Amino acid sequence: MSYSRVLIKIFFLGIFSFLISATLLAQIPSYYNDVNLDLTGEDLLDELAIKISSNFTFIPYTSSSYDCWDALQDGDQNPENPNEVLLVYGWEDGVDTTDENDRERGINNYGGALGTWNREHVFPRSLATPVLTVDDPGPGTDFLNLRSCDVQTNSDRSNRPFTSGSGNAGVVGNGWYPGDEWKGDVARIILYMYLRYDGNGSGVSQTRCLPTSTGLGTTVSSDSNVPLIFLQWNAEDPVSEVEVQKNETAQTRQGNRNPFVDNPVLATLIWGGPEAEDTWGLTEIDFEPTSQIFPNGVLLTWSPPNGAAGCEIRGGLLGGNDPRRITVVNSSPSNYFVNAGSLGGGGNFQWKVRCATGINPISGLTDFSEYNTFFFGPSTPFPEPNESIQEFLWIKE
Repeated sequence: MSYSRVLIKIFFLGIFSFLISATLLAQIPSYYNDVNLDLTGEDLLDELAIKISSNFTFIPYTSSSYDCWDALQDGDQNPENPNEVLLVYGWEDGVDTTDENDRERGINNYGGALGTWNREHVFPRSLATPVLTVDDPGPGTDFLNLRSCDVQTNSDRSNRPFTSGSGNAGVVGNGWYPGDEWKGDVARIILYMYLRYDGNGSGVSQTRCLPTSTGLGTTVSSDSNVPLIFLQWNAEDPVSEVEVQKNETAQTRQGNRNPFVDNPVLATLIWGGPEAEDTWGLTEIDFEPTSQIFPNGVLLTWSPPNGAAGCEIRGGLLGGNDPRRITVVNSSPSNYFVNAGSLGGGGNFQWKVRCATGINPISGLTDFSEYNTFFFGPSTPFPEPNESIQEFLWIKE
């Protein structure tokens, strides 16, 4: 018999593998100390919904005491100029003769006249069930749904649902595109409102704010109430400094925070879709891969994430579309044996594993496709050797 030595590289990845250096990760706010952040899907949604609805105090819309005008002056203050607020949907610095495209405005220049700023309900009042009112403190005065906005721009947007687009804000067909700078802000606000107001719509205490009421396009497979566009925007437009600032004001003044501002990947963990930034490192998975060599193949083992319902392994010759490539779905969540016959005559191989959490049962590759994280093919380079690649020799008899 002849012997051939084959270098096999095993590369393991988790379904959420957006790795951030530990030195760049933000500390989880103590606000979430009593929240189980190991959950996913509907369980995590319920956990966060309870949290942001507890110890909550609505701010008066207009009052001689601290009200929503004051809160916006604090939360929407321009981080680069304390005498200004940032105007949602704006993009221009005020040097032209048009007011409605301004991005900044004097912090005290508010009211109802043209050229001033007022209070935009990002989730429109008329599209909630029941409609959001502002006469008394309540869902209609939730500070986290309000943004400073040019008066005319606020009127132009009206209650148009959000839709896809690019560039600056404006009307697109029957919808409204919030602008490249603001689409992430909008998405995180709409998802917050859905989380916070998930009642049956029978009264103010049961206010319901469905994202499909104010967002166009296809919905995610896991929740028909959530348009995919909001998860896309959440991933594409990172959290801004003013969003972080606003969250601090919200906790101080009304007692809660927007979880998706604190960590955008929470939306991914609940609804799937494109993977958003993980500021806390929740989705970092150390699979601790090991391999055992046997005459008839290789046993791959790994440590799956909590709640893994099953894992998928893919592998093949390095650098080519090998017909001996193996795809295994619904393998054990922690190991798989690669038969020697699957490795053919030998060559340079690489293997990947990804695990699905919170998806039960797993019916096939379609369960993974929406994550779009591990697609690979002939034109997709493999990671460099310093990215958790394990090497070993396999001797074929």
